[in-house]
Amino acid sequence: MRKRHKKIRNGVVALTVIMVGSLFVYGQRVREISKEVDYEISVEQMAVEEKKEKLASVQQQLEEMESLEYIKEAAQELGMVEKDTIVFKVKE
Repeated sequence: MRKRHKKIRNGVVALTVIMVGSLFVYGQRVREISKEVDYEISVEQMAVEEKKEKLASVQQQLEEMESLEYIKEAAQELGMVEKDTIVFKVKE
């Protein structure tokens, strides 16, 4: 009877050691994957921040382009004039 209990106990101990070892290895792999995911998240967050900055810059440019002063400057560069403006052409 003692031999049978000893065999069962040894089997249980061996199974427990195998399970604990497996859990340890699994835990290590989970930590590695977690670190990789955290790194990828930080890279993507930096990309999002850069795109937000670029979007803010483009929005600011758009607001400047919609201003009356910008429109007047662009019209003058294109040779356009405002209503009620008299234009004299000089022969060269």
